Amino acid sequence: MPWKPLRPCRHPGCPNLSEQAYCEIHRQKVKADVNREYDKSKRDKEMYNFYHSAAWIKLRSIKIKKNPLCEECYKHGHLKKASIVDHILPAREYPSNRLDIDNLQSLCAACHNKKHGKQ
Repeated sequence: MPWKPLRPCRHPGCPNLSEQAYCEIHRQKVKADVNREYDKSKRDKEMYNFYHSAAWIKLRSIKIKKNPLCEECYKHGHLKKASIVDHILPAREYPSNRLDIDNLQSLCAACHNKKHGKQ
């Protein structure tokens, strides 16, 4: 394997050298900060608990096994692997439909982002 020169850690004022962007000391801290910030700003506690519940994880697994291809791409004649299980009616607005398999669709990341305006 080719050797890569070490470079300075990106954390301000850190003198450590690393093969990656951050040294071992700061890598975990930066990752934790990013995850914490995402959870704080994007999801409320109720939705966070729902998406980490055993019931959702099991239902998501069943849906992906039942429909492993992106349903939106399939409508347009493309075959693409699904990576996301999306609620057709938003889970936040329709809590009674959160665990209804008929309210779920398997999507690839591109179709999910397009649906939610993240492109």
